[in-house]
Amino acid sequence: MPDELKCKSCGEASPLDFDLCWNCGKSLATAERVESEGEDENSAHRDDAESWVEVYRAANAIQAHVVATALESAGIRVFIDGEALTAAIGILPPGWNTSPRVLVAETDVEDARRIIAESERGSMSADEIEEDDTNEKDAES
Repeated sequence: MPDELKCKSCGEASPLDFDLCWNCGKSLATAERVESEGEDENSAHRDDAESWVEVYRAANAIQAHVVATALESAGIRVFIDGEALTAAIGILPPGWNTSPRVLVAETDVEDARRIIAESERGSMSADEIEEDDTNEKDAES
């Protein structure tokens, strides 16, 4: 049974749920379905590719890696999809479609979103945190 899409532009294989080639960023709409050729450095995301869920869309590759590092530190496996697309900015328009996506296993989504929220909260200024806490307490009342 085919479990990957082979890009017609560069020949690299991507998981079935990817819309764009992980390597060159081209559309996989007309890609050929092929069977996996075995283990390689990307096999972790291919094992259960259909159970990976986007938990964060980063502005750039650095931001995606910061989030991925926080998740990996908590023991969550992470895959960054579309990282290579940032190199194509100028050829491709910057924006939502070229932003790196941080993906985690479906079973880790809740924990990952909590860690991301805590991480983003940690980057807030003291005034922003105090205001956020006040708003949360007001909402609870």
